[in-house]
Amino acid sequence: MDPPRSNFRTHDDARVAHLIEAFGGSGRVERAGRTTFVVANEVDSAAVRSAMVAVGRTIREIESWAAVSQAQVRNPGPSLTIGLFADLDAYDRYLVSESLRGLSGSLGMTHPVRSVCCAVVGESPHGVDARTIIAHESVHLWTLRSGLCPAWQAWPRWLHEGFAQLWDHLATAAGDPATATSQAPGSSGFRIEPNRDRQRDWRRIANSTDVERFLRTDMIRDHRRHGDDYATCWAITFALATWGEGALLPELVNHLVVQDLQPFSGVPAEKETLGWLKTRVGGKWAEFADCVASAGRT
Repeated sequence: MDPPRSNFRTHDDARVAHLIEAFGGSGRVERAGRTTFVVANEVDSAAVRSAMVAVGRTIREIESWAAVSQAQVRNPGPSLTIGLFADLDAYDRYLVSESLRGLSGSLGMTHPVRSVCCAVVGESPHGVDARTIIAHESVHLWTLRSGLCPAWQAWPRWLHEGFAQLWDHLATAAGDPATATSQAPGSSGFRIEPNRDRQRDWRRIANSTDVERFLRTDMIRDHRRHGDDYATCWAITFALATWGEGALLPELVNHLVVQDLQPFSGVPAEKETLGWLKTRVGGKWAEFADCVASAGRT
């Protein structure tokens, strides 16, 4: 049963109604700032509040970075619509109904068509904090809704996942979530902190990973290979955000905004990205690769 239209802002109606339907017409709607949460009835209020804090903190950090680094955000302050599932079975049924069976086994996803993201908050069999999953997917959704990423295929997969990991760990960081921004030498006093979990993963595998080969082939293909591939994505993106003056990451995303790669453009995003990066770094490629290899080791 569709929810009464008068309950929702017009531009969010279709997204909210879609997720309500995913919960069999029995979900509830809660809002925090610009984010609308559509929640399975089995999800308790504490989990919803935790999700609200996680998303709010994460999006504040990204928007601070975008403002400081002059990243081209076409739609500042976008609204986000997020579905919170209580269990994996319900989530997997939703994936099947949306012809996204390939994502089965994940704990969260950003819908490639419907401009919503979803996460499982009732159980975490892989030991991953639900707040991190929600924050991770909210980053994906924000990049698309804000226009920082013109369309999913405009960025290589490694950049999508690496960018999300620059921020998702803030969801579980200690301290006041309203004052989480780190001030340190760097771009206008703003510094991106290492994702400690990914940093540990990367230290284990760094010597066996060839940076250029990974970039050339966009080797991250399977969400089930969660550790190694995701750590590589993070290390490369962290280096883009911190090497030199930290200008490579905003320059790259601004370049990809202009290119606005489409599915049948003939230029895969990974090829466009590597070509731009090799030209931009020039004779300092070995230095950049060393920065990737030592990601976050301070």
